[in-house]
Amino acid sequence: MDASLFLARVLGLYFLVVGIALLLRPKSLIEMADEFMANRPVMFLSGLLALTVGILIVASHNLWTPDWRIVPTLFGWIAFLKGTAILCLPANWTKIGRFFLRESFLIPAGMAYLLLGAFLAYKGFFG
Repeated sequence: MDASLFLARVLGLYFLVVGIALLLRPKSLIEMADEFMANRPVMFLSGLLALTVGILIVASHNLWTPDWRIVPTLFGWIAFLKGTAILCLPANWTKIGRFFLRESFLIPAGMAYLLLGAFLAYKGFFG
């Protein structure tokens, strides 16, 4: 299977589930994220995980094409940069996270995740 199709399937399903969670439980996700950001070891592990996912995607799928296949590449670079930021600048990352943890932001973000997930899942499974 082509790497682009595989990543479209995986990321599509990921974005669909995260989008649904953001829309169904924004308040509990805000509370959970506050607790998460207060736990330094968990933040460190999440930085390692994001960095690892980013490196794996960038190493296997660094395609800068003018079509849908650029989306997994962008997600890989975003995950790489996010993991790097969490590991190297945890206090700054916590401030950024708290800025975005508002219900007025999470609802549109959830809808965007759903749309992106549907698009990628469609490309991966049917496109």
